Amino acid sequence: MDSQTRSTAGAIEVAHIAGKNSKRLVLVLLPYKPQQKILNETLLADEYMDLSRNQLLLRQLMKRRGLPVLDNIPLALEYIKNVLSGGACREHPQNVATRLM
Repeated sequence: MDSQTRSTAGAIEVAHIAGKNSKRLVLVLLPYKPQQKILNETLLADEYMDLSRNQLLLRQLMKRRGLPVLDNIPLALEYIKNVLSGGACREHPQNVATRLM
């Protein structure tokens, strides 16, 4: 998820796909920065906190499901290459309920 947009609809879509227990989801989260501009608008402190919290919630959801969250696209491409070559494709879920699914 690009930090150059607010990505609100994208966040909802990621949560929906992860919630369906998808095994083929890799998320790249590019973090927001304080005072960052999006479409020539400087983020206010409250909006920056909301967007950062949104990314944290997505990260936690993905980790609970055992799905990878990476911080940059080249790393994600290497991860996908490894999976396609037969490497491990999921991390271990971080809660008991997810392990039972």
